[in-house]
Amino acid sequence: MTAVIFAFYFLCGCDSQSKSAIPPITSLAGQNWICITLDGVAVETQRPPTLIFDGSGRVNGFSGVNRFGGSVESANEGQIRFGQMMSTKMAGPPEQMTLESSFLAALARTDRYAVADAKLNLTAGETTTIQLKSEPIQKPSP
Repeated sequence: MTAVIFAFYFLCGCDSQSKSAIPPITSLAGQNWICITLDGVAVETQRPPTLIFDGSGRVNGFSGVNRFGGSVESANEGQIRFGQMMSTKMAGPPEQMTLESSFLAALARTDRYAVADAKLNLTAGETTTIQLKSEPIQKPSP
């Protein structure tokens, strides 16, 4: 019986280690990615959603009303998976809350990415879910 319990914990430990061994997407770090289209519709708001990849497996940003953060990983070039996102819980205007909900849902179903002409395209299957443009991250002034 002890051997069975040991084997169970050993196998579970191996499984969690293999998941954490997936390399982070470093090529997307160092930029502020600003949402320009969401599910094929232009995002026209004063404060569009944003993404910032830290290059070590984490992502954070602004989703329309709230700040969020979570994990991101890529098994192979062009593949991407966003983990569960944690978010602040402020309320905002209904249209911004709808934008936020749609943006976070699109991240959750995204499985591929491609960068071309300073634009990041996130897709689910063959459908572009989110298109973002790149801007350098602004460093605070001393």
